[in-house]
Amino acid sequence: MIRRLLAGAALVAALGPASGAVRWFPGDLDAAREEARLRGKLVLVDCWARWCRFCHVMDDEVWSDPDLAMDLEREVVPVRIEVDVPHGRGVDLAQRYGIEGLPVILFLDPDEGAVRARLEGMQHGPAILAALDEALGPAPESAPEGAGPERLVRLAARWIRAGRRAKAERALGKVLAIDSACRSDAADDAALLLARLRPERAAELYARTAPTCRGADRERLLWDRWTLALSPDGEELGAQLRAKAERFPRDGEAALELAAWLRGEGRLREAAGEARRAAELLPGDTRAFALLAEILEAEGDREGALAALEEAIAIDPHDPELRKARLRLRLERRGERR
Repeated sequence: MIRRLLAGAALVAALGPASGAVRWFPGDLDAAREEARLRGKLVLVDCWARWCRFCHVMDDEVWSDPDLAMDLEREVVPVRIEVDVPHGRGVDLAQRYGIEGLPVILFLDPDEGAVRARLEGMQHGPAILAALDEALGPAPESAPEGAGPERLVRLAARWIRAGRRAKAERALGKVLAIDSACRSDAADDAALLLARLRPERAAELYARTAPTCRGADRERLLWDRWTLALSPDGEELGAQLRAKAERFPRDGEAALELAAWLRGEGRLREAAGEARRAAELLPGDTRAFALLAEILEAEGDREGALAALEEAIAIDPHDPELRKARLRLRLERRGERR
């Protein structure tokens, strides 16, 4: 149970907009093209509408994938344009690119706006990345002389998709060697990619990179992947969770993970403190109150457990598991009074 809660909390954090999902450019298409020109990237245009069912499915199941987000954002400036011609939205875009149904994904050259690749209908990560590679053209056989860490990471990602794993691994190892202090904001990306290639080394890579990449683009994702790479038992995971909670003191997910681990280790007083802190940081989330109720019940504080369950039920009155737990505790209390 504790491992399940840990995995769930880490996954929620990893898929949150700050660290995982595709981060859409906040401006219009012209501004996105200018940004792409400055950064030497393509433009990805996600054409969507409020009434488009599969657009929303892709939000939930595709654009939320942190690995896809990283793979895309290395090479494109992603922008969303609402296309709803009857209501006057995205009319020019629809006319220029012949958009009749949704969703549509366009990979555009930033200079002229020419289409490099196009996808229509519901899509998943592999098809989107195949279209990206089509838009980019063949990957070079080697890195240009003097290529910096960011360029090496971009090439390594393409080589991985092309099946050139050894070449990619050498490039990523070089990035970690020359950017060990994470100055160029590339070591975090390199560690995440290399862990895909060498999952048996994931914990070591994250342990080496996460503490030094403070403020890096993918710092929180590094910490969450590090959590999941460790064995669920033992002090190594506990030490990592404590370090994460200290690194992100205002992050309720980090407090919740630590509370769950402490509960599993039988350290009930410490666990209760972290669960209370998580509840303060996640005021609209039932999980911290539910965990606190479990901890307090284990301590023998039935009244405290009931109070925590009442807090959780006030947030979600229809959760059957919470209501069942409250009923059980109430019946036990009534039986004792008799």
